[in-house]
Amino acid sequence: MKDYASFTLAASLLILTVTSPNVCLAQGISEYGGVMGIPKPVPKPEAAAGALNTLYGLPSRAANSAAAAADAHSRTNAVTAGGKKQKPGAKPKGAVVKSGDIPSNTVAATRQALIEHSRQAKELLDKANDAKSKGKIDEAEQLYAKSLQIREAYWRDTDKEIPNIQYKLGELYAQKGDLKKAEGTLQGNLAALSRFYGPGSENRLQPLLLLSDVYDRDGDKGKSYENIRQAYLLSKRAKDAPVNTVDIMLKAGKMALDLKKYREAEELYDFALSDSERAKLNHDQLLVAIDDYALALKGLNRERDAVFVLKQAKQIRESSGASTNAAAGADQGKPQAEPFVKP
Repeated sequence: MKDYASFTLAASLLILTVTSPNVCLAQGISEYGGVMGIPKPVPKPEAAAGALNTLYGLPSRAANSAAAAADAHSRTNAVTAGGKKQKPGAKPKGAVVKSGDIPSNTVAATRQALIEHSRQAKELLDKANDAKSKGKIDEAEQLYAKSLQIREAYWRDTDKEIPNIQYKLGELYAQKGDLKKAEGTLQGNLAALSRFYGPGSENRLQPLLLLSDVYDRDGDKGKSYENIRQAYLLSKRAKDAPVNTVDIMLKAGKMALDLKKYREAEELYDFALSDSERAKLNHDQLLVAIDDYALALKGLNRERDAVFVLKQAKQIRESSGASTNAAAGADQGKPQAEPFVKP
């Protein structure tokens, strides 16, 4: 049938070409016949559609099926904020919260709950302070912990009472000998103080000193020294340090010597014996600083400098008739501007 149609078309075009009075028209008819006569492999529509569906349709159908299944599952197993399972087919509640969606009574209830939490936290803190003042350590510890738990749950980044409570808890743990708890609490205290006031804040001085003491009691001399050294550096920059900078320096120097950190010990004592700082030392403190300075110099193999320093210490003792082991006199606690020359 197809061959007969092609023969009829070719015969008709031949007759038109021969009988056409117009040469151009005859040429056009002839060219049209040549083009139409070229065999063309036209695929069956069913086959083409099948190939395209295989390539693109299956993934799309799979995605659609998965989405429909997930939607059906979420609708069937949706759970409300209160923990109750919704009925199948019901729209999940709370999936998307938009402005104005929260009922006014819910807002009021939330506000009231926060007010109540705030009241409880304050009441617990007041009771904890009272228990501590009366020596009821265990009771105070529990009350401080409860107040701290509420505050960290709701106002972790805004309640500046949090580091104060952490420090008090650290004190109680250290007093009870629970050193590991004290270490963890004081570390959290330092982190909170850095968050609220910055890592260079003077508020960190007391926690650093307490943590240094806790580490020392727990046998970790290295961490103990690092904390007291940080405290000393902070106290040097503080305008009104709440601690005695000289005492911190002398203790840090002793720890550095015990750990054989001679360079750091030498730097501490070198600064302590400078003209500006030496006047802050009383007579006994000056002699202790000079003796320890000599030990640091010996540790650095500076024997000649150590001998030079010790000679000055001997002269100071002889001139004053004092001894490092003598009882403190009437003027022993006053700063002495003793002459001293560093090597």
